[in-house]
Amino acid sequence: MALIPRLAHLTPHLPITRVRCSGHPHRKLLTATRGGGHARPAVRAALKELRELAPTAVA
Repeated sequence: MALIPRLAHLTPHLPITRVRCSGHPHRKLLTATRGGGHARPAVRAALKELRELAPTAVA
């Protein structure tokens, strides 16, 4: 089982069925970088944006 965004393109030949979630599903966003990668300016900026935008993102 996996949660797949509505905008994701699903290849027609795969045996996948979409089922709408009821209630208010939530998600947990995990990030990973190479050792020390979080100190790189571009990675740091991307992680900052994710922290700011993720709480208000609509699935």
